[in-house]
Amino acid sequence: FDQVRSELARPRRALTRLRKPVPDYYADNYLRAPSVRSSRHLVDLRRDGHTSVVVIPERFNSGALTPCAYIRLLQPLDHPEIGGDFDVVLADANEALSYRADVIVTQRYAVSDPDSVDALIGHCHRHGMTLLYDLDDDLRQIPRNHPDAALFRPRRKIVSRLVRDADAVWVSTPALANALRGVRDDLSVVENGIDER
Repeated sequence: FDQVRSELARPRRALTRLRKPVPDYYADNYLRAPSVRSSRHLVDLRRDGHTSVVVIPERFNSGALTPCAYIRLLQPLDHPEIGGDFDVVLADANEALSYRADVIVTQRYAVSDPDSVDALIGHCHRHGMTLLYDLDDDLRQIPRNHPDAALFRPRRKIVSRLVRDADAVWVSTPALANALRGVRDDLSVVENGIDER
């Protein structure tokens, strides 16, 4: 430590030539969405031997992913048991319309307005993509006295539409599957689990 201290305290020669400024990667590349998203051409993610998945996860108003997004979608799709055969891209409902993939998966309130739901369903049908909807609560039956009833109750039609019109629906429990049987009967129960990692 004494040697390091003495080296750091030694006077240094001033630089005679300043290096050329470099672009701000964080502002110019990281924060700015890729220009391909605004293109009218689809980005085709499909490739032989792999399953391409566009995930539209649920987010808080701050943009942070909800715990449900991690538990139900991201950790399972990132699990080593998949063996690298899945190519996963995260997107919001609007960005997802820029991709052609094998599967688009969304959940709960990740697609939050009727126009976006219509656009997503139409996009999947036009391009032969499977739309998978994941649900872990009966969000169609929010009691009027629920603390967030004013926020959640208006979204019931969105949830019902996705349960009805998605190509496949995953639910977290047999009880939830029974509650949704009036809408469709081909639900798959995919229970919550703890990722051993």
